[in-house]
Amino acid sequence: MNVRRQGAVAAIIAAGLLLGFTIGTASATTSLPRSDDSDYADQIAQAKADLAANQQAQDELNAALEYTSAALIQTNNQLQSLEARLPAAQAELAQAEDDLQVALQYLREVQERLDAAEAEDSRITEQIATDTQKLNDLRAIVAELAREAYRGESSSQTLSLVLGAKTTDEFITDFTSHHTLSRTEGNALAQMEQIVAMNRNRGTRQAAVKDYIAQLKVQADEYVAQADAAREVAAEKKAEIEQLLVEQEDLKAQLERQRQEEEAQAAQLEADRAALKDDLIALISTHRGSDVEFFDGVWRYPVAHPVVVSPYGMRYHPILHVWRLHAGTDFRAPCGTPILATASGWVEWAKMRSGYGNQVLVNSGEFNGVSYMASYNHLSAFNVTKDDFVVAGDVVGYAGTTGLSTGCHLHFEIYVNGNTVNPMSLLPPL
Repeated sequence: MNVRRQGAVAAIIAAGLLLGFTIGTASATTSLPRSDDSDYADQIAQAKADLAANQQAQDELNAALEYTSAALIQTNNQLQSLEARLPAAQAELAQAEDDLQVALQYLREVQERLDAAEAEDSRITEQIATDTQKLNDLRAIVAELAREAYRGESSSQTLSLVLGAKTTDEFITDFTSHHTLSRTEGNALAQMEQIVAMNRNRGTRQAAVKDYIAQLKVQADEYVAQADAAREVAAEKKAEIEQLLVEQEDLKAQLERQRQEEEAQAAQLEADRAALKDDLIALISTHRGSDVEFFDGVWRYPVAHPVVVSPYGMRYHPILHVWRLHAGTDFRAPCGTPILATASGWVEWAKMRSGYGNQVLVNSGEFNGVSYMASYNHLSAFNVTKDDFVVAGDVVGYAGTTGLSTGCHLHFEIYVNGNTVNPMSLLPPL
């Protein structure tokens, strides 16, 4: 039986909630539209079927884990839960690392664009500054030319301002090259207009570049935040995985110790069964009641409403991975359920017996020369004592979960000549 059946518990709860909801709705509503009747009935039927299937799965799991210590089951469940979480945590770590790399890549791309934009901003600033200086120089030249024209003056200082000449001879030479002074003034004004227009365009472009830089800085901040968040998540997942691996090793070591203990306990249980068989053989040899046959060969069920949750036969242990004989039949019996004698006989004992828990053994003597006995196990309390005589239907005790048991139920065994047999082969059909 697969250990994954443990997940049936969650399904049982979910199905129970669904059933509770639909039943609660039915009780609170006086009538439903006729078109919904079939769907409503189907929902209830499906919920009941799911509950039954999940209950059966849980019963089978409990049966497979019978005679298994609660500590071993708990450790195994913890290990399974941890190992189920580990791949998810590793996937989350991988995703966080991917997110980090994506954020860093975007950040690098934004930073490259930002560097380029800031370089462009600096270049424009330098161009504007250079041309502004040229514009100031031209303004000074034009102003001086205007003053010269107004005064009608022509000095070596003015000529120097116009053409950069230091002497009159140099001015005459430059004047020949540049044609006329008025032509020079016109050129200066044209250059000034060109510089003003260029700087105006550069200013517009620089404003756009600065806006772009501001946008890039916002994006950069966002990607930095994303990278920091992804880095933090990755660190958390890495720490979680490291902790899970440590816990995994600890649980594996603990599970191995408990397995060894469980195997020793199983060996003791086998020894107890062997001792029980010896006790039964010894009882048979006493021939108690051999002079009178009070057993009629008819067996009754040990519970009022019999439901088999685990049959007689070989069973695979989902934790220890071994096959073992389940030497009886398990009946569903919530704690405190009255357990009934299945046949008349003498109570040989009512006592605690190792893995069987509280056990009542009833000796029905011989029928047609064959010895019959039955035991009722894991009881919470006794209703009989040694040497009591019971008849079929008498209450011998109450269901419990004593001994090696994972939950309240009745483990019922029948012995023929001291050997266990399948109780369902003797009980009437259900």
